[in-house]
Amino acid sequence: MKLPSSVLVLTNHLTTGGAEAYVVAVSGWLAAQGVRVAVAASPGPLVDRLAPGVAYHPTPLTDVRAGLPVAALRVARLVRRHRPDVILANSLVTAWVGRLASAGRVPVVSVAHGWAADRYRLVARPLAVADTVVAVSEDVARRLKAAGLPDHKVTVVPNGIDLAPFHPRSLDARTRARALVGAGEDEVVVLNVGRFTDQKQQRHLIEVARRLRDTLPELRFGIVGLGPLEDDLRARIAAAGVADTVRLLVARRDVPDLLMAADLYLSTSDWEGMPLSMIEAMAAGLPIVSTHVEGIGALVDDDNGALCPPGDVDALTEAVARFGRDEVLRLHKGSQSRARAERDYSLPVMCGRLAEVLAGASAR
Repeated sequence: MKLPSSVLVLTNHLTTGGAEAYVVAVSGWLAAQGVRVAVAASPGPLVDRLAPGVAYHPTPLTDVRAGLPVAALRVARLVRRHRPDVILANSLVTAWVGRLASAGRVPVVSVAHGWAADRYRLVARPLAVADTVVAVSEDVARRLKAAGLPDHKVTVVPNGIDLAPFHPRSLDARTRARALVGAGEDEVVVLNVGRFTDQKQQRHLIEVARRLRDTLPELRFGIVGLGPLEDDLRARIAAAGVADTVRLLVARRDVPDLLMAADLYLSTSDWEGMPLSMIEAMAAGLPIVSTHVEGIGALVDDDNGALCPPGDVDALTEAVARFGRDEVLRLHKGSQSRARAERDYSLPVMCGRLAEVLAGASAR
């Protein structure tokens, strides 16, 4: 396979989030293979995590629907400067920006990271502006096709992560990480990682904690992330009377440490594509309790966790209680999570498959 010599990566911004982490990982991997990589996006904290060999261009792409021509002109200058063989877009808007900026002369590959169910009918047909759409899970691909995106435009490349940060920690490191959620060795740490938004529905985690506070007082919950609902979540924690068992850990850079020190991962999302944070939890050897939404069925089953209907707090509570009471169960299911992450969801596996798509697009 002959990799493209130059790739221009477009994403709306580089704040925290799965799509943004994807851009950081993929651009770094491509650069390490000798590809000239440039990233254009609105600034954010993940800019500092771009690999040294990746050129970053601050470009206002966060909200450009009303100013699409201006954004396209800005990116057109980057196209002339970097002469990419292919443009890798990470949203519907940036796919259109890439197409307009290159005047159709550079192939556009757009990554579909997932949307709420009612959004697919709005994004599927416009996504046909891309030469190829990479769905991060079979579920996302199925929804896009059902909503009108031509089948021949869609290919599936499941998400993957760098497994290197998920290695055993020293006892001191584990103790420090657990202390952040108020837990010692005798408590059971339940972790959730995700932006504080309606999509992630962390309010259901707070309700699970409230229901189990008296029957399983050893449970400690941590919600790790950043987002517009931070104040709302703090208010809900206080109103539920669980401030002693639920902690918000805002804008952490030590997520691997926290996951390696946890005992159970809990996802309460209303929708996903294929969440990188869950693959990270699997790499950390954690059993998973999750709502059964897009992309999750490929990651979680009875072998490594439990799936619950979206919004079903009763089912989530029952599953967390079952794992919370049984250390042997947690260890067994967690080992299955780690094995699955190593086999199917590593960064080299994902990037190798994506590189084949980019190579094919650039060769047309």
